[in-house]
Amino acid sequence: MSLKDRIANDFKSSMLAGDKFASNTLSTLKASILNEEISSGKRETGLADSEIESVVAREIKKRHESIDLYKSAGRDELALDEQNEIDLINKYLPEQISQEDLEKEVRDGVEKYESDKNSFGLIMKDLKAKLGSKVDSARLVKTIKEKIK
Repeated sequence: MSLKDRIANDFKSSMLAGDKFASNTLSTLKASILNEEISSGKRETGLADSEIESVVAREIKKRHESIDLYKSAGRDELALDEQNEIDLINKYLPEQISQEDLEKEVRDGVEKYESDKNSFGLIMKDLKAKLGSKVDSARLVKTIKEKIK
């Protein structure tokens, strides 16, 4: 079953169960996937699972940004709602790489490009291609910066 079908089935199940929170969250996710299909000219064929994972990761990133804004404004209840949405849609991403494994991958990347002064961008590009949606970009950036120092 494709990732898009899993999301659609979970949406239907949440509607039948009367779970408004899950229904609204998954409806928003489905709309984001549809928008990506239209903008990339793949409405008829649909997106590949890897492309859908990118959309899901982007939606999670948006919610993290919202959490930061809500917390800075003292609106912890809204931040909690965003966190609950993250928890719900996070299950559509592959299992995240452990911090130990990520640090090993970054160490290998640093060794590979140690002679290049612009190594950050090269390491980031290589690891993003290799790890895909198994790692959050913010976590990857933080780990690379720690290792480059």
